[in-house]
Amino acid sequence: MTKESEAMSATQESWSAPGPGPWALESSHWSLPMSVYMSEIFPQAMPEGFGRCAERYGLPLEGMRMAYIGHFLYVQIIPIGAPIDAKGPPPKWLFKLVLKLHPKLRKRMRRCQEVLAERTWQIEINEWNNSTRDKLVDRNRILQEIDLVNLDDVGLFDHLTACRDNLYNALVSHHTLTASTAVPLGRYLNKATSWTGLPDHEVLALLRGASPSTIGTTDELQRVQAALKQHDTGRAWLSSGDQPAEVLERLLALEDELGVALRAYVDIVGNRLGTGYDVADRRVVEVPDVFLRGLASGLNRDPSSDRLQSPSQSQISAVRDRVPAEHQTEFDQLLADASLTHEIRDERIVLGDSWATGLTRRALLEVGRRLTESGQIDQPETIVDARHEEIGALLSGGSGPSLEQLVQRHQSRLTARVEDMPAFLGGEPAPPPPDEWLPDAAREVMVGMGTFLQLSLIHI
Repeated sequence: MTKESEAMSATQESWSAPGPGPWALESSHWSLPMSVYMSEIFPQAMPEGFGRCAERYGLPLEGMRMAYIGHFLYVQIIPIGAPIDAKGPPPKWLFKLVLKLHPKLRKRMRRCQEVLAERTWQIEINEWNNSTRDKLVDRNRILQEIDLVNLDDVGLFDHLTACRDNLYNALVSHHTLTASTAVPLGRYLNKATSWTGLPDHEVLALLRGASPSTIGTTDELQRVQAALKQHDTGRAWLSSGDQPAEVLERLLALEDELGVALRAYVDIVGNRLGTGYDVADRRVVEVPDVFLRGLASGLNRDPSSDRLQSPSQSQISAVRDRVPAEHQTEFDQLLADASLTHEIRDERIVLGDSWATGLTRRALLEVGRRLTESGQIDQPETIVDARHEEIGALLSGGSGPSLEQLVQRHQSRLTARVEDMPAFLGGEPAPPPPDEWLPDAAREVMVGMGTFLQLSLIHI
């Protein structure tokens, strides 16, 4: 047994908290083991983005810490003005006193009032539409256009470094914008269900069609589907039973409208992740069977079908009429805000970190291909479990991890199971003070965040 495997075995037998206070297993995003390469990026980027979000929206939180343990993530939420190892909320009178006397909490409570008055999410949407989104797309496109095969090893490592930095920035941007989608949607859902007595799904149905990036109704995809409907050979290939990779290659090689449209569409989506959140997960171009099934299913989809359309005025009225008259104007504003911010929830993923992660994986696989050919690793995929500086050493002929170490590390991750990890390290986190103890504006912001995060179908 190697020293590295001995260390892993010892750790597996005695998981310990990475610092003071309780830590909770983060399994909403990372139910699968995280690659070593991603472990140097995500646990730093998400807390940075969330910290910015907390400050901008007046949340009574310093932010969060993350730790990579046993191939999984543990997270610790850091409150303002409370010890990290608190056993429970303080008495109500003491909590109220701390809110009045603690400088940072006083500032955050004032900020919550400003958030609701200025509708901070509207400002962030404008920033996203006018600047942030285009910058993310431009950076991704620049990296995607580089021909990796023609780079020498030094150039390839420089490119990988640029991809890593781009991914870090995309993740920070994603989590900075958490509240811009959470607070408007959570406020709408919380108040609308309370006013109407309707279940969540009926109230959420009024947001249908607000996020084209989720339902896949992009202009480029519609162009492909229109061309495919007129292309007998293309449709025959889709139903031929031939190897999906071969079928996709044939379709992409066409010089007619279908080929042109498909190449344009693959140029947009091909390097996005098709599964998961990790550089260990496959890109769209690596799952041609899934991609082609999507094209085939689109042939029978009516683009004017009810599922893809925004709700009718009569559907909106059916919900609105259940709202007490004195709250109907507020309902209209809440619905408008939730609809406005709904698309950014998905765009920040598909145009930001999903694409950036896929481009980082693309670079890693080219590194892996070269190191496999030189005999330094056993297969290209193993490279996702190397650290960034280790990859630099391997490419430059320096002192990097051995083949045995990398294979063992890779296999350790593949066999790790979230079910084997303790739900908490360092004790179970104490419940926070009740939202009812907060001032009105802060309570509304926090309830909005909490309602959003309780929706199992929506991820931050």
